[in-house]
Amino acid sequence: MLICILLLLFVSLLNVSLGSADLEFLKLFNSDIFWQLRLPRTLTAALAGAVLALCGQITQILFRNPLATPYTLGVASSASLGALLAMSFGLSWSLVSLSALGFSLAGIALLALAFSLKRISSTTMLLLGVSLNLFCASSISVLQVTSGKLDLSMFLGWIMGSVSVVGYDAVLFLILPSIVIIALSFWLYRPPALISIEGDFAVTRGFNPAHIRYLLLFFTTVAVACLVTKLGPIGFIGLVVPHFSKRIFKSDLKKQMFGNLVLGALVLILADLINRVCFSGLGLPVGVITTALGAPALAIILWRQNLN
Repeated sequence: MLICILLLLFVSLLNVSLGSADLEFLKLFNSDIFWQLRLPRTLTAALAGAVLALCGQITQILFRNPLATPYTLGVASSASLGALLAMSFGLSWSLVSLSALGFSLAGIALLALAFSLKRISSTTMLLLGVSLNLFCASSISVLQVTSGKLDLSMFLGWIMGSVSVVGYDAVLFLILPSIVIIALSFWLYRPPALISIEGDFAVTRGFNPAHIRYLLLFFTTVAVACLVTKLGPIGFIGLVVPHFSKRIFKSDLKKQMFGNLVLGALVLILADLINRVCFSGLGLPVGVITTALGAPALAIILWRQNLN
């Protein structure tokens, strides 16, 4: 754990020190480049990576599915549909973000309504999320073909996920949902641990697995909805990092959760550093880098687990 924390601090220092503007650290520290660009970008990446990794672990535990992600229940696809719809009408960027948040919360409300009307199982909830993803994907395809005002390059840049922020608006927007889901996860860490082992038979331990499952899923999805609204759906962090954390910290769930926070922040800051230093002229969203790193990493993990 100490090594992971030291690596996080080292990579964060590199991320605020290196870039296209080659300045001495003292001059950089006294410039707007540091305070308005690099520092908020690093803080945003740290928050987003930590929340995505933790939410990915919670989702995988509650669904007892190692391939579940924070986007499984359709929050990212709903937000993407809302953003694309606003873009197709030529609305301002603030209204695009508001539309993305509204659609993602509407998707959450639909799943919550389904649960309130009928106590559906986690498998059914998972399939409902898949259905919502497919519906939103088809609607996005229709809008891409039929909308005349749509700037596809803007939409593609948003949907790949980016931490290119100016100032601290994104940090302030994300800090409250981040604190809530982190505090709730550590407060209720024991029930998910039992659910991961015993499933719905964990009811014999003195709590209702269904209530705990949907409480955590609701707050997890809201936190991810806020993140996607501001930054776009950054891929693979919530899928791959929990697997690394599990292999490093073994069966200690609390250490895994803390490890996800540190490793998630570390991986996303590192991806942003690689993007800015190696591909600065291309203007790539950081989601491209996380996907490029995450896809082979996941394949290696699955291959090694199969061999073992």
